[in-house]
Amino acid sequence: MKSLWRNLTQKRAVDEDLDHEIRSYQALLEDEQAGAGADRNAARRAARLEMGSVDLVKESVRDARAGALMDALATELRQSLRGLRRNLSLTILAILMLALGLGAATTVFSVFYAALVQPLPFRDTAHLVELWETRLSRGISQAGFSEANFWDVRTRNRSLAEVAAYHYDEANLTGSGEPEKVTLIGVSSGFFHTLGLTPVLGRSFDYADDRRRLDDPVAMLGNRFWKNRFLADRQIVGKTLRLNGKDLTVVGVLPPGEPWINDQLYVPFGYRPDADRGSWEYSVIGKLRPVSP
Repeated sequence: MKSLWRNLTQKRAVDEDLDHEIRSYQALLEDEQAGAGADRNAARRAARLEMGSVDLVKESVRDARAGALMDALATELRQSLRGLRRNLSLTILAILMLALGLGAATTVFSVFYAALVQPLPFRDTAHLVELWETRLSRGISQAGFSEANFWDVRTRNRSLAEVAAYHYDEANLTGSGEPEKVTLIGVSSGFFHTLGLTPVLGRSFDYADDRRRLDDPVAMLGNRFWKNRFLADRQIVGKTLRLNGKDLTVVGVLPPGEPWINDQLYVPFGYRPDADRGSWEYSVIGKLRPVSP
């Protein structure tokens, strides 16, 4: 390591030492030839013939030094940079092409990894399924559920262990810091049970929340939102939030994870006898029953 450091940082001194060694060796050869009876000029010629080209000797020694590869790479890099500076427009074009290629490759891999490789952050993911409605009379083979149809399916379900629904909305959050428009996920009360999630704080929605959503509205916080907006306040459970002018009580905080559980706020959308059948807003998931041995 000491030799490598000296070769890289004290090149002039190292080359001077090499010159001195070569001159000393040449003088030694001349002395040997002179001792054998040759005159000084003949001894010098014989020594040079035996030694070969001084420049070749120097290059051979330099190639064998510690750090020679690094030095060669640095030289190539300097030459490349000088070439790039001489063709600035071509350099900029090449950099842009590389950036676009790397960005596209990174994006494709990120999507591939998230969709096909990375495991979902839920229990028994092999038993989770997504359900769709069909509207064959309109030529639609895959559609979201209407609210009323979801409740019908959940009430009459005998094939799945759990059925749950969710849909996206927005709301204005006031009364706890700066006003903010937040993403509001309406879920059926069994949604997090279906995913097999345990809150990091408080409780999950229970099935009674579907019925009392108007009398005692409750909410759960996404993990990232809890940390960013409320600074990971561990006393947040039981506090009141004001959404669109209405008070809701925080009952729990979700663990981190994608998809579905790292948005901002979650509320039970609740059962309504007059639920709409014409709007296909709801995504529905289910959990298969375990297969008996």
